Amino acid sequence: MRVRVAVGLINAAVSVYLGVPPLIATIGAFFYAGGIAIVITNGVDVYGFPDSFTNIGSGEFAGIPYLIFYAVIVGVIFHIVLEKTVFGYNIRAVGGNRRAAAANAIRVARLDMALYAISGGVAALAGILGAARLSTASPSAGGAGFTFQVVTAVIVGGTSLFGGVGTIAGSALGAILFAELNNGLQVINVNPLYQSIFIGIILIAAVAVDQYRRGRRFRAGP
Repeated sequence: MRVRVAVGLINAAVSVYLGVPPLIATIGAFFYAGGIAIVITNGVDVYGFPDSFTNIGSGEFAGIPYLIFYAVIVGVIFHIVLEKTVFGYNIRAVGGNRRAAAANAIRVARLDMALYAISGGVAALAGILGAARLSTASPSAGGAGFTFQVVTAVIVGGTSLFGGVGTIAGSALGAILFAELNNGLQVINVNPLYQSIFIGIILIAAVAVDQYRRGRRFRAGP
């Protein structure tokens, strides 16, 4: 987890202090962090974890997987932070207009660093839970295909690709809808080779809808 947080901070420093666009910095971090994982493991899956670890991801309570509880707890925590705290208000302000946020005494650079570190920590937690669930840690897990699925699910959930708009509940709903779409394609026996086509179409449609909503909002004014 400390490695992921460190990667998040490096990503933030590259974006904030070197002026690299956040998307490019994130893509670069995706490749070099994945490369580091492959070098460390020699590209070989790691397995043989003790039961005490695998139970974290594969255990159940009252027939409900632990992973559901983890997701709900993390979601509620970040919902409260985003909706009920000054920190969350500042996040929305920076996402909406960085210059205006800085003009209103919000420390944009410090906020960016904090958000990248938090993002790295949550990603590390997801990786740990994934390894516990599958009883295997694969250096190639979470590749580009999965990454774009996550981005698509979040955008479908109402989060704007251009910042300032989005909710935790919407992102969760988008992830659920996207998972159901994948399951539906499998149920009707759609060739897995065609699933990427649907993902691409949905991603483009979601961004187009987001652009339309933003255009209407700005035309309508305050």
